[in-house]
Amino acid sequence: MKRIFITLTLFFSMLSVAFAQAPQKFTYQAVVRDAGNVLVASQAVGVRISILQGGANGTMVYQETHTAVTNANGLMTLQIGGGTVMNGDFAAIDWATGPYFLKIETDPTGGTNYTIEGTQQLLSVPYALYAGNAANSFSGSYNDLTDTPDIPQIPENVSAFNNDAGYITMDSIPEIPTVPTNMSAFTNDAGYITMDSIPEIPTVPTNVSAFVNDAGYVTESTLTTENYITQNDLITNNYVTEADIPTNVSAFTNDAGYLTSVDCGNINICDLFAELQAQIEDLQHTVDSLSEHGGGEEETPVDALPCPGTPTVTDIDGNVYNTVRIGNQCWMKENLRTTHYADNTAIPADSTFISYTGPYHYAPNNDESNVETYGYLYNWAAVMHGAASSTANPSGVQGICPTGWHVPSDAEWTLLTDYVSSQSQYVCGNDNTNIAKALASTMGWNSSIEICAVGDMPSGNNATGFSALPAGDYSGSYSFGGPANFWSATENYDYEAWSRSLLYDFADVYRSYDFKWFGLSVRCVRD
Repeated sequence: MKRIFITLTLFFSMLSVAFAQAPQKFTYQAVVRDAGNVLVASQAVGVRISILQGGANGTMVYQETHTAVTNANGLMTLQIGGGTVMNGDFAAIDWATGPYFLKIETDPTGGTNYTIEGTQQLLSVPYALYAGNAANSFSGSYNDLTDTPDIPQIPENVSAFNNDAGYITMDSIPEIPTVPTNMSAFTNDAGYITMDSIPEIPTVPTNVSAFVNDAGYVTESTLTTENYITQNDLITNNYVTEADIPTNVSAFTNDAGYLTSVDCGNINICDLFAELQAQIEDLQHTVDSLSEHGGGEEETPVDALPCPGTPTVTDIDGNVYNTVRIGNQCWMKENLRTTHYADNTAIPADSTFISYTGPYHYAPNNDESNVETYGYLYNWAAVMHGAASSTANPSGVQGICPTGWHVPSDAEWTLLTDYVSSQSQYVCGNDNTNIAKALASTMGWNSSIEICAVGDMPSGNNATGFSALPAGDYSGSYSFGGPANFWSATENYDYEAWSRSLLYDFADVYRSYDFKWFGLSVRCVRD
């Protein structure tokens, strides 16, 4: 039987360094070769993982098994902590009491006839799990704290207080006077209103003729003597009378400029007024639009509306994307789904993780029917199209975007999230970090009961109109419906780049970094 060797390459991928709770697993990847240094490719491999404490031959604290399938390059990917548990509790491992070693046993036929391949020490990456437990190291009980001051005993009733500290005691409570129960019992020396001090209320006249003129009121006597208009004035002083007012349109004469039936022709007067009203409303919409987007000093941007002058953008493949203005930025409202660069160079498809460096695109959940709604996933090489990393704002990297648009830098993503955090209408629960719901779409998310999380009543999402969709990612396996992950044009290290993530069960937008060969979504920003 050939001896199988495993070329070990450990990758530990953390979705976000800012998670409120660390996930109880980490990613392990290895390239499997046989004794002749030939890849064990596209083949099921049985694997047993053991975590040893203290040394390479130390005490086993946890053991699990997996059945992994290698890809065309002999690469297998596991989630340690997510296999079939044989012994121990992964979540109960005290990472602070290391060192810990990882023991790998394999069966190249996919069974459980394992060959011991070796043991290696776990270094820093999995200890993020220990960091995740650090927040829980305090029990929450005041009695578990040290160097705490003595808490004085608080009296349970008023009579136990002594007055030298200024407390109200039974002795210091003032006498409460008896409050009269009827008006006549009040005395006026305290300024109260008594029956004797109520002023006389005058009688208000019930008709005009009862008023007297010395108070300036109009009375019957002043209607004629003070030049008020009377019925007689209407006639003698050329005022309009009932006889002067026509009872229908055709009775008007045109010499006074009135609209008559002669002027109207065969047009119904009601239809004419309705048409004029519609024209007035159209003019008002035009004025509002010019006021909002036209000349003069720039107005405060109106969010959740299409970008002024650019309601849509079309890529080289003919895909049309809606746009949205948020703050002073103009974003695509949909995930990119092109398979060609603006220079018409093709972006190859991949579904088997065949390269870490070449540009590739992937269908969400490996299903092409998802592309129309969720767009494609792209590795970082595909996103950048040979451009160098950029920290500028704007990035200046067209990359995979249509002409006139560019890949947002990490700084441009921060400009977006800072603006949304500053607007109270986009913040959930009075916490300005809770902005994920305002950016997330109302569809596709897994359900959550966490208050202000994206998946908590998603019908209330998307106040900004950004419409982030949970297309997931691709890292050798697909996630779908849980996260929305977007690339930036800014790298972290040679093999990582910054990204932004929304998760269905969290309220924040996370700034994190991912390996460049992972597949994430792309949103472009207008130059």
